[in-house]
Amino acid sequence: MFTRHAMKSSSSQPDESADGTAQEISVADKVTATLNALYATEDSRLEPHIEALMLEAFEYAVERLNQRYRTALEGESDAVGRLNAVLAVFEATITDPPMRGGCPLLNAATESDDALPVLRSRVRRAINGCGQLDGQLRRDVNAVSTASVIFSALEGAVMLSRLYRDPAHIRNVVAFLRVYLHSLKQTDQS
Repeated sequence: MFTRHAMKSSSSQPDESADGTAQEISVADKVTATLNALYATEDSRLEPHIEALMLEAFEYAVERLNQRYRTALEGESDAVGRLNAVLAVFEATITDPPMRGGCPLLNAATESDDALPVLRSRVRRAINGCGQLDGQLRRDVNAVSTASVIFSALEGAVMLSRLYRDPAHIRNVVAFLRVYLHSLKQTDQS
């Protein structure tokens, strides 16, 4: 079984990254890959220690991602500036991922759906904590809908860029969203 093999092999070894260069595989990367295999099975009832490990691995991955966002958001005070910083982080994750395997939010959201309600709840909490836009954009802009469209477009672009091993997808979406965000800025007349 893949999971047993992955757990037995815990030393770092070279692997090929998205850009074709060799990179080391860390124990955390292997645990994440193993957990991906574990919670993607048909049996949605996990042993308590496996579920706890899965949740800890998810929280660790999200914290690594959040650290990048915190760094990018330093000094940004308005909504559009903050969103542009988020776009830059998303764009950078294609060529400089915070960990192997892609976006932990996208991966966990895809795998958790109805099978793992505890993980689904954690993913939703992590996504909901991504920021508030109310009161910082034009009055006619629905902040919840805007956030949903931006997040969905970015995650879709990450998925396509990883699938095709081509950063053009994330670059296209980021370029489009930068223009879109500029149109949402509050002006004196709005």
